[in-house]
Amino acid sequence: MRKKFSVRELQVVGVLLFTVLLGLVVSSVSRKNPPAETAFEQERQSVVFPIDVNRAGLDELVLLPGIGPVKAEAIIRERERTGAFSRADDLLRVSGIGEKTLESIVEFIVVGEPGEVFSVDDEILFDLNTVSAEGLEKIRGIGPVKAASIVEFREKNGPFCCLEMLTQVSGIGETTLSSLKVFLYVSGDECVHSGTLKVNVNRADENELIKLTGVGPVIAAAIIEHRNLHGPFRDENDLINVRGIGERTLENMIDMIEF
Repeated sequence: MRKKFSVRELQVVGVLLFTVLLGLVVSSVSRKNPPAETAFEQERQSVVFPIDVNRAGLDELVLLPGIGPVKAEAIIRERERTGAFSRADDLLRVSGIGEKTLESIVEFIVVGEPGEVFSVDDEILFDLNTVSAEGLEKIRGIGPVKAASIVEFREKNGPFCCLEMLTQVSGIGETTLSSLKVFLYVSGDECVHSGTLKVNVNRADENELIKLTGVGPVIAAAIIEHRNLHGPFRDENDLINVRGIGERTLENMIDMIEF
């Protein structure tokens, strides 16, 4: 005699059948479309670590632990702004990267590759007035942006008279200059300030003034403004009264000027 199931029993069986069918459907979909995290891990496994943070692109940097698109873009911006990273600790300059993040990625990265970026031990010197942008990029501390700025400054203002003139280039300060001195030299053969040729600060225009060591467009404009307001400079002591000129700046340019 066939047993009749109660309504309660039929409900239980129905729930069990629905659960089994739902599990089969989810399993089938998962096999066809792996979770994003699984796809991300597969992509990470396809990249050979460690990666060079001085050359890695956005698609590689985002695969580092704790580094997403925002921090990856910040790494690239800092690299373009200040040049190649010299060591792993330099990444602490990047917005959003602290000690904990650096600790989590340090085993997955390298900084530069042997033979591609010159270090102090290479003892290689470049003539600042002839080296190309590509040559400048090989020096630690100079990236594509600074290299292009140096070449552009040289083409616009003529040869550098001394290494100190690099501080007139956008993005290069005293700290960067001191680190570059071991790689660069200036022959001075084509320097417009060599010999007895000097800049007359009472007659020079802005284009002439910015060729003075330590004088950029801002200070050049200040010299002209002070000259127009107070009359000709009598001697170097009058230049101290110009906004932006201090003892050090005056000392660097004193042999290049006349009144």
